[in-house]
Amino acid sequence: MEAGDSAKGRMVPIARVDVAGPKAASYKAAVLRGVREGVTSGLGVPDARVTVQLVEIAPGEWSMPASRTERFTVVEITLFEGRTREIKRSCIDAIRHNLSADPGIDSSEIAVIFNEKNDDDLNVVPGKADS
Repeated sequence: MEAGDSAKGRMVPIARVDVAGPKAASYKAAVLRGVREGVTSGLGVPDARVTVQLVEIAPGEWSMPASRTERFTVVEITLFEGRTREIKRSCIDAIRHNLSADPGIDSSEIAVIFNEKNDDDLNVVPGKADS
């Protein structure tokens, strides 16, 4: 595990996925699943440590270049600093593979951004199951 995330019980990474809406429930479920699986496998973090949120941007609230389609997807992953370029590349590749397979987003329509933070910039207290 990079940067000691599991050793300290940190609840990251946190992934935010922006999509042009509205989208069907099945589309949103596939995106959430694909990003979660890409983050866990690509970064090597346990599923219990990953949070993924999907935000639909209403028509008229997102200005994109003409080269983008309604499937353009932005994945921003906030995490503690310290992962190698290879690990981040593995995460990007896994997310693109998953979202290409289901719900069928072309990999050129997927942007992945890493926001690396240190202990002073990111403070997330682990939650408790069953509370």
